[in-house]
Amino acid sequence: MRNSRDAGPGGFTLIELLIVVVIMAILASLIVPMLNKTRSLAKATSCLSRVKAIASAIRSYSAGWNGYTPPDAESFMTQNLGYKLYFEQGYYGEAPGTWYTLNPSTPSESQKYVEKAKDLWCPADFEPRINKHGLPISYSIASAFSGANLSEDTMGDARTVAVAELVRRHPGPGDQEVGHYVYGDLHATLGPEEKAATGFPFAHGLRFRVWHTNSFSGIQGVKESALPKDPAANPPLAYDSIWNSALRSGGAHWASFLDGYSYDVDWNLTYWSAQPDFYGGTDLGMVRFPTTYAMRWDGLIQFPAPGTYQFYAEYIAVAEGGASMALSIGAKGDVLDPTLASYFTTPNDPANPYTKVIGAGDENEFYPIQILYRGSVWCGMWKISWTRRDPAGDVDPNLSGVPVSTENLFFIPQ
Repeated sequence: MRNSRDAGPGGFTLIELLIVVVIMAILASLIVPMLNKTRSLAKATSCLSRVKAIASAIRSYSAGWNGYTPPDAESFMTQNLGYKLYFEQGYYGEAPGTWYTLNPSTPSESQKYVEKAKDLWCPADFEPRINKHGLPISYSIASAFSGANLSEDTMGDARTVAVAELVRRHPGPGDQEVGHYVYGDLHATLGPEEKAATGFPFAHGLRFRVWHTNSFSGIQGVKESALPKDPAANPPLAYDSIWNSALRSGGAHWASFLDGYSYDVDWNLTYWSAQPDFYGGTDLGMVRFPTTYAMRWDGLIQFPAPGTYQFYAEYIAVAEGGASMALSIGAKGDVLDPTLASYFTTPNDPANPYTKVIGAGDENEFYPIQILYRGSVWCGMWKISWTRRDPAGDVDPNLSGVPVSTENLFFIPQ
């Protein structure tokens, strides 16, 4: 009698089939990760071309405007790619200003159409931010490329971030995920290019966020990792970017990029006439906003030499009423997600500066810094300048009443 375990003519035994299945499983375990990695690398390559295209377009714009970048870079890119602005007539004939709203319960046909656009959307981003013109966008255009004059950059193009992915989504060294960074000279890196002596990567500037609220509740005294992060949060996040300019408003139009980021009525920007000097400070006029906004800057500050540093904060809107600010610098070395306290909240008084003493040997340390600014209706010009007195009490002539430079400001990608 034939053994039941024997194979028939041209067949396989059960053991042989099991061996084949095991071999196939082993091969799949080897091949599938390789395919996934290849797919991830392809997405990263596509993403890189898109983020570089944004930086290149803005750089080309600045060449025709004596170094100035577009005040509202997202709107510029939207038009440059052939899409409509939110206050123009819709793609399906809807009246201007009616076809797009943030967080709609029933989006219009034009809004549903434009949210499929891929031009500003990283293929590896499964939850892109929707910009104020309805386009999915995975990238943040830094303040240096949003209205600033590139010819006035003091750090040099090679160290100034132009466009970045603020979310880490591509395979990097080891098991880490990183995002693309494109610099002013248009070279690109996966993750920030510079590293501190401790090994953590950083870029010059501060993280800059804006919420639709007229209160610091929920954003002051809160770790950066715990901040409200999306338009549906409380308070709702309106804007997330990199502030890599000096600590001052960059002219009367410094907040133009916020036009359109509203949750009830539009940001009604009105450019006011020049104002007289305000405590020796910020010249030009004010920008009118609607009901509410709150801003927060997060990052690190490094002091160039030992001594006593006096920070003088000038805020026109605070003096005019309806606005407030807060500034805090924490303990050295507390750089990873600190919770700051002891806020300075009384600007516009030259006799009452915010003081920080830096001892010998601490000038190379990093200190956490946080700035908050909120208002109702008015968002005026502002500046945070610093003066250094050496250990003998003498004023440093090279660091006296000047805005805090981006050269001394840093942020660590989350």
